[in-house]
Amino acid sequence: MTPQEQLELEILEHIYDNDEGRLREPANLGPLYERFGEEQALSACQSLRLRALIEMESRLSGGYHILPEGRTAVEAMRERRNNRGFRRAECREQLLSWLDANSDADAGIRPGTATFEGASDLQPFSRPEVDAAIKHLKSRGLVGTIEAWGGPAAMWITGAGREAIDAGGVAAAESAQQVPQAVTTTFNMAGSGNVFATATAPGATATANVSNFNLQHAKTFAAAIRAIESDLDLTDDDRADLLHIETAEQGADPTLAQRATARLYESADKIATGTASGILLALAKQALGIDG
Repeated sequence: MTPQEQLELEILEHIYDNDEGRLREPANLGPLYERFGEEQALSACQSLRLRALIEMESRLSGGYHILPEGRTAVEAMRERRNNRGFRRAECREQLLSWLDANSDADAGIRPGTATFEGASDLQPFSRPEVDAAIKHLKSRGLVGTIEAWGGPAAMWITGAGREAIDAGGVAAAESAQQVPQAVTTTFNMAGSGNVFATATAPGATATANVSNFNLQHAKTFAAAIRAIESDLDLTDDDRADLLHIETAEQGADPTLAQRATARLYESADKIATGTASGILLALAKQALGIDG
């Protein structure tokens, strides 16, 4: 939906709610002038009038009345808002289309799931609706994700997802049975959301407390790197550090694994980019006991 279409729908719904009938007071656009600007609001009203959705009050008081087709349009929109099946399908379509335009796994571009801001019929999709859409698309191999705290933190469109877009969208591809089952790799991040938020903040700094080194978290960090290894720019030294972490045993001297984790932490923003880099940094911080 374009910004102009959204503006027209908001104005149409305002008129629907505030028009008292042709023989009574029409809907006044004063509140919308303040919100959108008088020129934009009047331009949208002109478009709605040309489409026979509203009419202008003929009396000097001005204002607008809703017409039958405009009333039907608003009531249909409100019915769709309460239609969960429609909203689920629409969220999937919008999310996949958005990822087609904003992600590229080959280039390391994996946007955070919280950056998707879709909406249908002027009602933004809720977090559970977006999570359900991601789960659906992932189960069909259309998107890939990086998981943190039991849920998706970053995502990207797959080759199958682009094929679905080219076929006309999720519903069209599914009806044509062109969507394969997913084969995906995920890893989970322990700890609070503040760890991730701090690690990925622009210009973030940190102070290490080496006595808090946690080998299990270090192994999770290493597993995360392995999960997307084909996309990373790892050196031979980086791979050697991974082996130090992976072969370290609980209860043994953790010095080698700790130093390997620290070196990989320092180079995380060089071997990965975007959201993936932020997640790797957060995992490394947990392993090293870094505060801040």
